Amino acid sequence: MADAIPHYATLRTFALCALASVVVIGALFLTKSIMAPLVLAFVFAVVLAPIHDRLCRMRIGSGLAAALVLLALLVIGAISAFLAEPIVIRILDEIPNIQREVRLLIFEIRAEFRDLEELNQNVQSMMGTDDDGDSSSASPMPSLFDAVFFAPLILGQALMFFAALFFALTERRAIYRSAARAFRKASLKSRLARAERAVARYFGTVALINIGLGICVAIGLSALGLPMAYAWGAAAAVMNFLLYVGPAIMVGALLLAGILNFDGLMVIAPAAVYLAINAMEAQFVTPSVVGKHMDISPLLVFLSVVFWLYLWGPVGAIVAIPLLVFCAGYLSQEETEQSRLSAA
Repeated sequence: MADAIPHYATLRTFALCALASVVVIGALFLTKSIMAPLVLAFVFAVVLAPIHDRLCRMRIGSGLAAALVLLALLVIGAISAFLAEPIVIRILDEIPNIQREVRLLIFEIRAEFRDLEELNQNVQSMMGTDDDGDSSSASPMPSLFDAVFFAPLILGQALMFFAALFFALTERRAIYRSAARAFRKASLKSRLARAERAVARYFGTVALINIGLGICVAIGLSALGLPMAYAWGAAAAVMNFLLYVGPAIMVGALLLAGILNFDGLMVIAPAAVYLAINAMEAQFVTPSVVGKHMDISPLLVFLSVVFWLYLWGPVGAIVAIPLLVFCAGYLSQEETEQSRLSAA
């Protein structure tokens, strides 16, 4: 009977933890319009913390330093939008051509599998269904009502993000001290600070790798003769921060670019060049450079991206890796301290 009590207590603890996890995940999903920009602001604050601290060491006030960081972020965003504008405008102008090329490709595929098409038509006729509906009314472009309805929400989330980022930069040390007092752990503040530095070091290294990737992609696409190769290189560098999701988006976009600018097998050449460069970076460069600083299971990385992407969409894909690196940095510091105490 004495052995059954600890076993029952373990099951009860496991059940309570599972129930609490479900409640927390549900709360994060239901409050994503509020929590997503706040968590994104915290992630940006952790990544930009070294720049803010360096400005503070130059005898610039914490508030002014945070304002300068936000201003630099806005300038970088404006420059990125300026570089991406020609590509976006051209894609919007070429949507009819893209649709025509896709239809031709579908017709060619159907010609190769004519027997399957005839079988499909026979099945549809037996089921009493037809495919004569007019799909021309469906438009992928948002309507004026959609723009008016969603504009205040997007603007509110943007303001929430920048306000939270400002206060996270200026007050993060105080937040760490408050957490240490709340949990009655004097070492918690230093652990959180070291985890923050681990995230900043990790993303500083990844940023340099992505810049090199963008340069190589721009050179490769320029050699193919793809217009505005520099903008594609910049897009490749930015999208490479989103593991799995970013490269997939780049491949789809470069396939469209190939359809618009080339014929025959050259249609897939831009995407093939990008995939080759990205594969070399992912298999050789990043593991050899980043692996020295952070040892995280690829399966854990994949699960983190899938979980946060499902929970918060594109914002979740952005915060997945920083949160994972932050937690891994904190846990590694805790394991180090425990090993030192056991050795003593």
